[in-house]
Amino acid sequence: LRTWVLRDPYLVPVSVTSSRENSLSLVSVAGTNLSSDGSGTQFAYPGVYGVTGPASMSTYLTAAQTTLVANSGTAKSIELTAQPTQAFQDSVLTQVQQFVTSCVTAPTNLNTACPYSARQTNLNSMKVISQPTTLSTLTPTRFVSGNAIIQTQQAPVGSYVPSPTTSTFQVWGTISVGADGAPTIGAADS
Repeated sequence: LRTWVLRDPYLVPVSVTSSRENSLSLVSVAGTNLSSDGSGTQFAYPGVYGVTGPASMSTYLTAAQTTLVANSGTAKSIELTAQPTQAFQDSVLTQVQQFVTSCVTAPTNLNTACPYSARQTNLNSMKVISQPTTLSTLTPTRFVSGNAIIQTQQAPVGSYVPSPTTSTFQVWGTISVGADGAPTIGAADS
């Protein structure tokens, strides 16, 4: 009678990643959250595993489920692609609108990402004429807004009263994604 001895478990090295553009720091493999930063290899028993974004991010980011087949001793790799949900888009658009409002409110109008016409210290009035209602570009890490229109008027100089000036601009920048998938914008320019 032969006695079998198991010296090493039959594990398959696997790597599940999400590109920087897709911004998933975690992925869910068979219901277990794993880091997807590409910094390490996980090990799995041979089998077929469902891979998707973690449930904790599902309000803001979704990733279509894909399948990881772990077989033989060969390393397996899979990349997951995240897509922003409507809640993600709404949150980014709300933050863009708040930024536009800040561009016509002292002292935040001096922010270098605000239009030049709003970054003046001798303004008599500033107001938003039209907020952006769409995002022309949106990924989990970048955005470009639709058009915003603001109106500014320089302070009078003696008896001269300058006419109001309107500025049409777009806001663009980066997005940071929190652990729960919630976006936070960083307006780079307008």
